[in-house]
Formats: sequence, C-alpha cells, structure tokens
Amino acid sequence: MHHSEYFREESLVACFRRARGFTLIELLVVIAIVAVLIGLLLPAVQKVREAASRAKCTNNLKQIGLAYHNYESTNGAFPPASEASTYVSGAYGGTPTTRRTGWGVYILAYCEQESLARQYRLDLDLAEEPNATLIQNKIPAWRCPSNGVSPDVYQYNWSALPASVPVPTYRAAVADYHPCQGIHTTLWDLVGKSPASSEATFLDGNASNPDLYVRICALQINSKTRVTDVTDGTSNTILIGEGSGKPYYILNGKDRTSDPDRPGNIGTPGNPTPTSPDPYPPGPSGNGVGMYVSHGGGWGDNTSAIQLYGSTHDNTQQPGPFAINRNNDHNFFSYHPGGANFLMADGSVHFLNENTPSGVIVDLLTRAYDEITSLPN
Repeated sequence: MHHSEYFREESLVACFRRARGFTLIELLVVIAIVAVLIGLLLPAVQKVREAASRAKCTNNLKQIGLAYHNYESTNGAFPPASEASTYVSGAYGGTPTTRRTGWGVYILAYCEQESLARQYRLDLDLAEEPNATLIQNKIPAWRCPSNGVSPDVYQYNWSALPASVPVPTYRAAVADYHPCQGIHTTLWDLVGKSPASSEATFLDGNASNPDLYVRICALQINSKTRVTDVTDGTSNTILIGEGSGKPYYILNGKDRTSDPDRPGNIGTPGNPTPTSPDPYPPGPSGNGVGMYVSHGGGWGDNTSAIQLYGSTHDNTQQPGPFAINRNNDHNFFSYHPGGANFLMADGSVHFLNENTPSGVIVDLLTRAYDEITSLPN
C-alpha cells in the first residue's frame, strides 16, 4: 500500500473516531435543550395531575352526596351539620351538656364504613371512648388529593371557653369536606339579606350573644333537614363544600398558622392576635390546634362545620365579598386553581369559581329564602 493512501485511510479513521464523541460545549447544549424540554413539559404534567386530583375530589363528593341521600331515604331527613350541645346549651352561660358529634359520623354506614358506624356511640361525646379512638381513623375518600398540607390527625385543645364548660382534649382525623351550619350575622347584613340579622333566628337563640350565626343553611346544627324543607330547590342549594388545609390557617395558599402578623383571627375577624400553640403535628409543643381554636377539620370533630364569614380580596378583613380560596378561616377553601368543588343537595357536584361573590354563595347556602339564584358558570 502506498504511504499516501495509508495516511489518508488513517486520517479518515481518526476523523470518524472524533466525530463519534461530544465536545464539552455540545454536551452543555444538549443538557440545556433537555432542561428546556423538561421545563416545558412539567407544567403540562402538573396540569394533568391536578385534573386527575380534581376529578377524584369530584368523585369523593358524589359518593358523599349518595351517602346523604341514602341516609335521608332511611331516616326521612338529612342529618345535622353537627351536634354541639356545649355551645347551644350554654357555652356562654347556663348549664352545658357535653355530647358533641361531627358531621361525618352520621353517614359512616352509607360510605362503606359500617364497622366504624357500629362501634360509634351516638349517646356519648366525641371525646369519650370508644368515640375518641374511632374519630382518629383516616378515611381516604374524605380527603382531597390536591391537599398535601394537612396532617392525617390533629390534636384539639380549646381553652377559650369559660371554665364551667368542659371541653376535653381529643385527636381527630382530617377531612377536606364540610357543611356550612350558619352564616355569620356580619356577612348576612353585608350582602343585604332580609330579614336583617337582628330579626333572624340564631344558632343559640340568644340575641345578646356577640358571636351569632344565622341558622338557614341546608344542614343545621343539632337539627335534621327534610328534603321538603329545601324550598329553594335542591339543585340550587349547597350541601357540602371544600374546606382544605385545616387545622392550619391557610391564607393565599400559604400556611400562616404560626405567623403573629397574619391578618384576622378565628372568632375575631380582622383583629390579629398572638398565635396559640401550633397544631399537632408538628408544632414545637404539639399541644393544641393553634389558629383553629374554634373549629378543626375532622369528620368526627363537631367544630368542623363551617360558619361562613367571607373575606376581603386581600384577606385583611372579615366579612367580605369573597368566600372561596382567599383563606380557610370560616370560608371555603381548596387547593384547586381557580375555585372549589361543592356538593349540592340534589347530589350533583359543581366547581365554583373563586371570584364568585359571597352574596351568591350565601344565596346558594340558604335553603328557603326564595332567592332567584342559579349556579354561576
């Protein structure tokens, strides 16, 4: 072989070998392209994941709606939003009783939780055994998959009541769905409902009580509701709504339970106060519900039923024109972008936009006030 031909062949082989490799710059370019593609695909993946979570949440509420209607078929009426004899019988005076029951207890037998239902003692308080142990059971179908914040179980320790009212510490499994058992008088009057709150029927029948709730929702505290009582129409009356993030205080999507500068406070709208102990878990002391000293988020916790306040757009004051997703302090809240799921009294589930005015939500919560209201698009 001629020397020139040999070297030419060697040069071709060398070029071929060099062509198979990557320079550092080329490698960096490839990495950058892959990063860009991942950045473009990630939002799409997250969107698909959220769509699946929202669909699962919708199905959860449909199953809850079926349970409520099966309960109604068996008992002739929907169950109470909760039972809270300590509050109604005299938390602010008089002789209180101690039996309390959370909203989910009534429909356990209709949600494939027959074992829990058989063991639960409706004649005993939720903090008494066996109830105290039973309400710590996690029920996955009552959790929204979009909520990755709430603990499975929290500890409740309310020290705000007078010493004459026995409120023992207990632990409760979290749920993301809750009934509204009343609308606070300040919101009632803000949205121009008639009659004025001073003439309405109150939660405890005591017009001198400064912390009043109007008793006009589909489900009421300590009282069953017949379908015929829902004269506004079951398709236009909310039965259950999302109340995610509890027992933490979520404001604008962020946990501000332990933030002493947060706006508002349970029971004292727009009046910031020092933070109570953190919820359990985590919390440095693990000995209380913290911000949620007046209501928790458990299916077996009677304080979980919502009393609606509404909030201003920036969450600095209550009451206000918005009732969805601004915060979960006496309002509806979800981790779904743009709104929350609601179960209507006819068993249907609808996604309501977070900008729906609180006045419309109040109209949809009332069951017999003859409002001409339809579900917003």
